[in-house]
Amino acid sequence: MSSKTDLRLRYELIWGKGDDIGNATHVIGFGPKISLLENRIALSLPFGTAFGGDIGDIWEFQPSVLFTLPAVPDKLDITFAPKYIATFCEDCGDYMAFNFGLAISNDVSSWAIRPEFGLLYDFGSEGHASQFSIGISKTFGKNIGSQK
Repeated sequence: MSSKTDLRLRYELIWGKGDDIGNATHVIGFGPKISLLENRIALSLPFGTAFGGDIGDIWEFQPSVLFTLPAVPDKLDITFAPKYIATFCEDCGDYMAFNFGLAISNDVSSWAIRPEFGLLYDFGSEGHASQFSIGISKTFGKNIGSQK
């Protein structure tokens, strides 16, 4: 890993408008985040699986572009994250999500807790689903190149 890359683990809870939260879909994802413009723009490339609700286990690739505003230096970031969700399922469609989230830590450049809320759109139907997720991130190799 380099100072421009960290690994992220995320859990999401997705429920449809008017649905009982007990019928929600759960998503677990893991993958790298690569900084394109330090502390401002990044690319996230997680793979994961969706399960629960009315669906079986579905594997997904969820590339996202992260636009970040450092709100409180080293403590709090605000992020807008459009995301394309490609499913690996013959009878499944792909999705688009628009999420707003926070990074909360005593050192955001090293690690963070990441709550996020967003809207999920299915290309094959009208309306949207709401989603809430909580993730963690840890940067590895933060000081590579600066040590002698």
